[in-house]
Amino acid sequence: MKILYLTYRFGGTIPTGVTALRIADALFELGHELCVISSPLCDKWQTGRHIICNNKPIYPAVVFTNVGNLIQRDLNYIFWEWRALHQIDRLLRSWKPDVIYARSSPSAVCNIAAEVSQRYCIPVLMHFTDPVPAPPEWHPNKRYRTREIKLMERILPIANRISFGNQAMLDYQHTLLKYDFTNKSFISPDPAPSKDFYYREKKQDEEIVLTFLGSFHGNRKPENLFKAIEMVNDSGIKCKLRIYDDNHGITPPAFIEYVGRTKDVVNAMLDSDILVDVDADDKIPVFVSSKIKDYLNCGRPVLSITPNNSPSRQLFSGMKTISLCSNNPNDISTTIIQLSKTYYYQKDYYERKSVIEQFKADVVAKEIINQMVAMLCSKGNSDNVKC
Repeated sequence: MKILYLTYRFGGTIPTGVTALRIADALFELGHELCVISSPLCDKWQTGRHIICNNKPIYPAVVFTNVGNLIQRDLNYIFWEWRALHQIDRLLRSWKPDVIYARSSPSAVCNIAAEVSQRYCIPVLMHFTDPVPAPPEWHPNKRYRTREIKLMERILPIANRISFGNQAMLDYQHTLLKYDFTNKSFISPDPAPSKDFYYREKKQDEEIVLTFLGSFHGNRKPENLFKAIEMVNDSGIKCKLRIYDDNHGITPPAFIEYVGRTKDVVNAMLDSDILVDVDADDKIPVFVSSKIKDYLNCGRPVLSITPNNSPSRQLFSGMKTISLCSNNPNDISTTIIQLSKTYYYQKDYYERKSVIEQFKADVVAKEIINQMVAMLCSKGNSDNVKC
């Protein structure tokens, strides 16, 4: 199958780009022909065809955003959209894809996909990394939210298939729109980075080491976690938190250690006693953090600090090696103390196998292909696929 693959970020270190690359590699390994269209904020794909389109100017972003909200048009990516459409027009003179696959973040990617699909009568599968717009805690501006909802009402009817990372995202998107896309939607999670499980015996130290991979930002805040660790230390149990991110100008307590980013994620996790994940305190939680997918393959207990109705609770409820608690210091400190007194054998972590399986890149890619085949067959565009 020939796939025109549209994404803004591709590779690099930003999660959306890393995930886009994993999906492309998995689709390629399944034997499909891809041409990737992206911005320069990425790595050059060494595996297959890749066209990089200039995205400048992108500054001043605040001005583009404010004017765009006023006229109800996304101006932040408009120059990249124009160049991408021009490159696609040139490409399609000599290469005709069977299907378009577009990964949002930003939504401008799916806007391009809709236009190309209509212009050339090519079926399109749109994937949304986040709901559009994301919950108000992340994007409160009313004009922005109105603009993005109008965009979704316009482009979703054009899509032949629509996917979201989890059911909570899909359900939340439905609450924002009048258009009902239930009959052509499916769940397509972002794949985890590794297929391998890793484990080694942890040396018993006097101090409990907690690890958090990544950064605190937006509605994901560390204050309650910091307070809980202080309470654990006050109870007589020595405990510290390693944050694998740069310190952005705060003065942390003595038991908080910012160690910067690392490429050796596996050893960073194996050097820990407990792996920590903190979800945002959104009224309607829809996100599953990318870092917890790193944690799943590591033979260490996980502390997931997450709201009561979150997707993380739906995924991990009932597991022994993943402890779920609400975001308040008492619950967090109690859970840390309980975990510090519990020994897990290597075999205990095998309970995660079924969850890990659904996040494997090849499993995710095969479902994407299945959906593409189904939509091609339903539209009668099945020359290069077996229905």
